[in-house]
Amino acid sequence: MDQITENRKRMVRQLLENADKESLEIRVERWIKSGSYYSEETPTIIDLFFDEAFDMYVHGNFLCTILISATIVESLLLEQTRAKPGTKFKKLNKLALNSNLIKQDEFMEIDSLRILRNSISHAIQSKLAKYAQRDPRLPQSKLIGFKETDAMYQYIEGRSKNLLENDALKSLFLCLGLVRTFYITQM
Repeated sequence: MDQITENRKRMVRQLLENADKESLEIRVERWIKSGSYYSEETPTIIDLFFDEAFDMYVHGNFLCTILISATIVESLLLEQTRAKPGTKFKKLNKLALNSNLIKQDEFMEIDSLRILRNSISHAIQSKLAKYAQRDPRLPQSKLIGFKETDAMYQYIEGRSKNLLENDALKSLFLCLGLVRTFYITQM
């Protein structure tokens, strides 16, 4: 490798090490706040996805935590209701409630997560669609960015950072609760 590449690698390594040191305490706090989640009885695929969601939460990637948690919940409901693949999340939730697989309070929590997931993913889809149709002469930041009056902008841009972190943690606990309900208590 040439000298420029080596210098760049050293610089990037130093930046990452500094970022790790600066965020270590908050990651430790998030790890403790989220509690112990692993169980030997948890199915392998769910364990894999939950590990990812947990790591995303610990490292402050709250939107990703919410999105993957919603995916886990939707997959669990699909499996437990034995519905056809492609059944809508909302219908899966109702089927689970009507089949007594979940309680009313779980139904409400799942529906809140579904709505939040849809808000996030549809906002992102909309922005990406606009970006794909952009005039290449315009600055990217003007096209892909959320407007300051947009609810998702306010949610994502930190005006509600604590709310975002709380939603991510709630989504993790919801996943964990459903895994325990569907797998561990049935053994």
